[in-house]
Amino acid sequence: MSQTPPERSPDPTQIEDDPRARRDAAIRALIDREPNRAGDLYTLAGRGTLAGLEGRGRDYDTLGADATRAGWGLGAFVLAAFCYRAAGRKTRATTRATEGIAVANDYRDSVVQTTAEKAAAEEYRGTFGVAGGIDTAGFDRAEKLYDTVETDDPVSIATEPFFEGLRTAVVQTSRHTPAQFEWDDMHGGDTSDASYLAGRPRYLNRRLPMVLDHVIDAGRVAPPRATTEHNNANWLCPDCNQSEAHWVAGEVICLDCDVRMIEK
Repeated sequence: MSQTPPERSPDPTQIEDDPRARRDAAIRALIDREPNRAGDLYTLAGRGTLAGLEGRGRDYDTLGADATRAGWGLGAFVLAAFCYRAAGRKTRATTRATEGIAVANDYRDSVVQTTAEKAAAEEYRGTFGVAGGIDTAGFDRAEKLYDTVETDDPVSIATEPFFEGLRTAVVQTSRHTPAQFEWDDMHGGDTSDASYLAGRPRYLNRRLPMVLDHVIDAGRVAPPRATTEHNNANWLCPDCNQSEAHWVAGEVICLDCDVRMIEK
Protein backbone atom coordinates (compact mmCIF):
# COMPACT_ATOMS: atom_id res chain seq x y z
CA MET A 1 0.00 0.00 0.00
CA SER A 2 1.41 3.40 -0.98
CA GLN A 3 2.10 6.01 1.65
CA THR A 4 1.83 9.76 1.40
CA PRO A 5 5.36 11.23 1.37
CA PRO A 6 6.20 13.62 4.21
CA GLU A 7 5.45 17.26 3.56
CA ARG A 8 8.47 19.25 2.43
CA SER A 9 9.41 22.61 3.85
CA PRO A 10 7.69 25.48 2.02
CA ASP A 11 9.93 26.95 -0.66
CA PRO A 12 10.84 30.67 -0.66
CA THR A 13 8.06 31.41 -3.16
CA GLN A 14 5.42 30.03 -0.82
CA ILE A 15 6.81 32.02 2.10
CA GLU A 16 6.84 35.15 -0.02
CA ASP A 17 3.15 34.63 -0.80
CA ASP A 18 2.22 33.47 2.71
CA PRO A 19 4.48 34.60 5.58
CA ARG A 20 3.03 31.89 7.85
CA ALA A 21 3.57 29.01 5.42
CA ARG A 22 6.39 27.44 7.44
CA ARG A 23 4.57 27.85 10.76
CA ASP A 24 1.48 26.21 9.25
CA ALA A 25 3.61 23.36 7.90
CA ALA A 26 4.96 22.84 11.43
CA ILE A 27 1.41 22.59 12.75
CA ARG A 28 0.51 20.04 10.09
CA ALA A 29 3.57 18.02 11.13
CA LEU A 30 2.19 18.01 14.69
CA ILE A 31 -1.15 16.77 13.37
CA ASP A 32 0.75 14.01 11.54
CA ARG A 33 2.49 13.09 14.82
CA GLU A 34 5.90 14.03 13.43
CA PRO A 35 7.39 16.12 16.26
CA ASN A 36 10.94 16.00 14.91
CA ARG A 37 9.76 17.40 11.58
CA ALA A 38 7.74 20.03 13.43
CA GLY A 39 10.83 20.96 15.43
CA ASP A 40 12.80 21.55 12.24
CA LEU A 41 10.03 23.70 10.76
CA TYR A 42 9.59 25.76 13.92
CA THR A 43 13.36 26.27 13.96
CA LEU A 44 13.33 27.65 10.43
CA ALA A 45 10.21 29.72 11.12
CA GLY A 46 11.87 31.21 14.20
CA ARG A 47 14.99 32.17 12.30
CA GLY A 48 12.97 33.62 9.45
CA THR A 49 10.86 35.64 11.84
CA LEU A 50 13.90 37.02 13.65
CA ALA A 51 15.35 37.96 10.26
CA GLY A 52 12.19 39.90 9.39
CA LEU A 53 11.47 37.58 6.47
CA GLU A 54 8.43 35.58 7.54
CA GLY A 55 5.74 35.08 10.14
CA ARG A 56 4.77 38.00 12.32
CA GLY A 57 8.22 39.47 11.87
CA ARG A 58 7.80 39.85 8.11
CA ASP A 59 8.86 43.34 6.92
CA TYR A 60 9.61 44.54 10.46
CA ASP A 61 12.90 45.80 11.90
CA THR A 62 13.24 43.10 14.54
CA LEU A 63 16.63 44.38 15.72
CA GLY A 64 15.48 47.99 15.84
CA ALA A 65 12.21 49.83 16.20
CA ASP A 66 10.17 46.63 16.00
CA ALA A 67 12.28 44.57 18.39
CA THR A 68 9.21 43.46 20.34
CA ARG A 69 8.25 41.28 17.36
CA ALA A 70 11.27 39.10 18.03
CA GLY A 71 9.05 37.43 20.61
CA TRP A 72 7.34 35.50 17.84
CA GLY A 73 10.69 34.13 16.69
CA LEU A 74 11.77 33.21 20.20
CA GLY A 75 8.41 31.54 20.77
CA ALA A 76 9.00 29.39 17.69
CA PHE A 77 12.33 28.28 19.17
CA VAL A 78 10.50 27.33 22.39
CA LEU A 79 8.11 25.17 20.39
CA ALA A 80 10.99 23.65 18.42
CA ALA A 81 12.80 22.64 21.61
CA PHE A 82 9.70 21.01 23.08
CA CYS A 83 9.02 19.22 19.79
CA TYR A 84 12.50 17.74 19.84
CA ARG A 85 11.92 16.53 23.40
CA ALA A 86 8.69 14.89 22.23
CA ALA A 87 10.68 13.18 19.48
CA GLY A 88 13.19 11.83 22.00
CA ARG A 89 15.98 14.09 20.74
CA LYS A 90 17.16 15.78 23.91
CA THR A 91 20.52 16.83 22.47
CA ARG A 92 18.77 18.60 19.60
CA ALA A 93 16.41 20.27 22.08
CA THR A 94 19.35 21.47 24.14
CA THR A 95 20.97 22.88 21.00
CA ARG A 96 17.82 24.77 20.09
CA ALA A 97 17.38 25.99 23.66
CA THR A 98 20.98 27.21 23.69
CA GLU A 99 20.33 29.08 20.45
CA GLY A 100 17.24 30.65 21.98
CA ILE A 101 19.14 31.68 25.10
CA ALA A 102 21.82 33.33 22.97
CA VAL A 103 19.17 35.35 21.13
CA ALA A 104 17.40 36.26 24.38
CA ASN A 105 20.72 37.39 25.87
CA ASP A 106 21.44 39.57 22.85
CA TYR A 107 18.04 41.25 23.06
CA ARG A 108 18.36 41.74 26.81
CA ASP A 109 21.85 43.25 26.60
CA SER A 110 21.78 45.18 23.34
CA VAL A 111 18.31 45.59 21.84
CA VAL A 112 15.31 45.96 24.16
CA GLN A 113 15.12 49.00 26.39
CA THR A 114 12.60 48.55 29.20
CA THR A 115 13.00 46.64 32.44
CA ALA A 116 9.91 44.59 31.60
CA GLU A 117 11.39 43.53 28.27
CA LYS A 118 14.66 42.56 29.92
CA ALA A 119 12.64 40.53 32.43
CA ALA A 120 10.87 38.80 29.55
CA ALA A 121 14.24 37.91 28.05
CA GLU A 122 15.12 36.22 31.34
CA GLU A 123 11.76 34.45 31.28
CA TYR A 124 12.62 33.07 27.86
CA ARG A 125 15.92 31.89 29.31
CA GLY A 126 14.10 30.01 32.06
CA THR A 127 11.71 28.45 29.55
CA PHE A 128 14.55 27.35 27.29
CA GLY A 129 16.24 25.96 30.37
CA VAL A 130 13.28 23.68 31.05
CA ALA A 131 12.96 22.58 27.42
CA GLY A 132 16.67 21.92 27.00
CA GLY A 133 17.31 20.40 30.42
CA ILE A 134 19.70 23.19 31.42
CA ASP A 135 19.79 26.17 33.80
CA THR A 136 16.32 27.52 34.71
CA ALA A 137 17.51 30.38 36.94
CA GLY A 138 16.14 32.84 34.39
CA PHE A 139 12.72 32.49 35.99
CA ASP A 140 14.00 33.82 39.31
CA ARG A 141 15.79 36.68 37.62
CA ALA A 142 12.67 37.50 35.60
CA GLU A 143 10.50 37.58 38.70
CA LYS A 144 12.88 39.96 40.48
CA LEU A 145 13.05 42.28 37.49
CA TYR A 146 9.28 42.30 37.01
CA ASP A 147 8.91 43.28 40.65
CA THR A 148 10.82 46.50 39.92
CA VAL A 149 8.60 47.54 37.00
CA GLU A 150 6.51 50.62 37.73
CA THR A 151 3.24 50.57 35.80
CA ASP A 152 -0.48 50.96 36.36
CA ASP A 153 -1.30 48.96 33.23
CA PRO A 154 0.59 45.65 33.28
CA VAL A 155 -1.90 44.04 30.90
CA SER A 156 -0.77 46.30 28.04
CA ILE A 157 2.80 45.17 28.68
CA ALA A 158 1.85 41.50 28.89
CA THR A 159 0.12 41.64 25.50
CA GLU A 160 3.09 43.09 23.60
CA PRO A 161 4.59 40.60 21.08
CA PHE A 162 7.81 40.11 23.07
CA PHE A 163 5.68 38.76 25.94
CA GLU A 164 2.94 37.12 23.87
CA GLY A 165 5.45 35.08 21.89
CA LEU A 166 6.34 33.23 25.07
CA ARG A 167 2.78 32.94 26.36
CA THR A 168 1.37 31.47 23.16
CA ALA A 169 4.25 28.97 22.91
CA VAL A 170 3.87 27.61 26.44
CA VAL A 171 0.07 27.59 26.22
CA GLN A 172 0.29 25.49 23.05
CA THR A 173 2.84 23.18 24.62
CA SER A 174 0.57 22.66 27.62
CA ARG A 175 -2.52 21.73 25.56
CA HIS A 176 -3.86 18.24 26.33
CA THR A 177 -1.59 17.91 29.37
CA PRO A 178 -2.71 17.76 33.03
CA ALA A 179 -1.06 21.18 33.56
CA GLN A 180 -2.86 23.01 30.74
CA PHE A 181 -2.19 26.76 31.10
CA GLU A 182 -4.77 29.55 31.13
CA TRP A 183 -4.12 33.30 31.20
CA ASP A 184 -5.44 33.86 34.73
CA ASP A 185 -3.51 30.86 36.05
CA MET A 186 -0.26 32.36 34.82
CA HIS A 187 -0.89 35.97 35.77
CA GLY A 188 -3.48 35.94 38.54
CA GLY A 189 -6.53 38.17 38.61
CA ASP A 190 -5.07 41.38 40.04
CA THR A 191 -4.23 43.75 37.18
CA SER A 192 -3.47 46.73 39.41
CA ASP A 193 0.34 46.57 39.52
CA ALA A 194 3.44 44.87 38.17
CA SER A 195 3.00 41.83 40.42
CA TYR A 196 0.67 40.77 37.62
CA LEU A 197 3.77 40.32 35.46
CA ALA A 198 5.90 38.62 38.11
CA GLY A 199 3.34 35.87 38.56
CA ARG A 200 4.04 34.28 35.18
CA PRO A 201 7.70 33.26 35.61
CA ARG A 202 6.86 32.04 39.11
CA TYR A 203 4.03 29.93 37.69
CA LEU A 204 6.10 28.58 34.80
CA ASN A 205 8.98 27.70 37.09
CA ARG A 206 6.60 25.51 39.04
CA ARG A 207 4.41 24.05 36.29
CA LEU A 208 6.39 23.91 33.05
CA PRO A 209 8.52 20.90 34.11
CA MET A 210 5.26 18.94 34.48
CA VAL A 211 4.33 19.87 30.93
CA LEU A 212 7.72 18.69 29.71
CA ASP A 213 7.30 15.33 31.45
CA HIS A 214 3.94 14.82 29.74
CA VAL A 215 5.31 15.87 26.34
CA ILE A 216 8.13 13.34 26.66
CA ASP A 217 5.80 10.55 27.80
CA ALA A 218 3.19 11.27 25.11
CA GLY A 219 5.76 11.76 22.36
CA ARG A 220 3.87 14.70 20.92
CA VAL A 221 3.11 18.41 21.16
CA ALA A 222 -0.43 19.56 20.43
CA PRO A 223 -1.28 22.06 17.68
CA PRO A 224 -2.28 25.53 18.87
CA ARG A 225 -5.95 26.21 19.47
CA ALA A 226 -7.51 28.36 16.76
CA THR A 227 -11.11 28.59 15.49
CA THR A 228 -13.43 25.99 17.01
CA GLU A 229 -17.07 24.96 16.94
CA HIS A 230 -18.80 22.50 19.25
CA ASN A 231 -21.28 19.99 17.79
CA ASN A 232 -20.47 20.97 14.22
CA ALA A 233 -23.02 19.79 11.67
CA ASN A 234 -20.55 18.89 8.92
CA TRP A 235 -17.49 17.24 10.47
CA LEU A 236 -16.96 14.06 12.48
CA CYS A 237 -13.89 12.74 14.30
CA PRO A 238 -13.05 9.19 13.15
CA ASP A 239 -11.44 8.42 16.53
CA CYS A 240 -13.92 9.68 19.14
CA ASN A 241 -17.02 9.98 16.92
CA GLN A 242 -17.63 13.53 18.15
CA SER A 243 -18.11 16.76 16.19
CA GLU A 244 -15.80 19.16 18.05
CA ALA A 245 -14.35 20.92 15.01
CA HIS A 246 -11.09 22.85 15.08
CA TRP A 247 -9.81 24.80 12.07
CA VAL A 248 -6.05 25.38 12.11
CA ALA A 249 -3.29 25.65 9.47
CA GLY A 250 -5.71 24.85 6.66
CA GLU A 251 -6.92 21.64 8.31
CA VAL A 252 -10.09 20.60 10.12
CA ILE A 253 -9.12 18.49 13.11
CA CYS A 254 -10.80 17.20 16.23
CA LEU A 255 -10.54 19.66 19.11
CA ASP A 256 -10.03 16.78 21.54
CA CYS A 257 -8.03 14.22 19.52
CA ASP A 258 -6.07 16.45 17.09
CA VAL A 259 -6.77 14.07 14.20
CA ARG A 260 -8.18 15.10 10.84
CA MET A 261 -11.95 15.00 10.73
CA ILE A 262 -14.12 13.49 8.02
CA GLU A 263 -17.13 15.08 6.40
CA LYS A 264 -20.48 13.72 7.50
